Amino acid sequence: MSFGGSVQSMITSMKNNSRSKRKSYFDRGGLYSKKQRKGSFFKKKATPEELEKIREKMLYQRKENRYRLLLILLLSAIFLIGLLWFLNSFSYTDIKGFFS
Repeated sequence: MSFGGSVQSMITSMKNNSRSKRKSYFDRGGLYSKKQRKGSFFKKKATPEELEKIREKMLYQRKENRYRLLLILLLSAIFLIGLLWFLNSFSYTDIKGFFS
């Protein structure tokens, strides 16, 4: 007793229509209500020295991540080249004799 998807599309459209009647969490004043938006999100202020420390730390982390990614790419390339060389070194006549 299949309806070919027409009933399913009707049910889906009814669900979507009923969802638009409800207010979402953000419309009700959830995370970002007008009361909270009056001030800044962060209450503490950073001094210029602290901002410079944060900047240096982020630059160091970015440099470290770049080196780590480069190392992973280099090792992967070496592994793939070695694997291709290893697979290319086989003679196909040896393989035919092995399976027969």
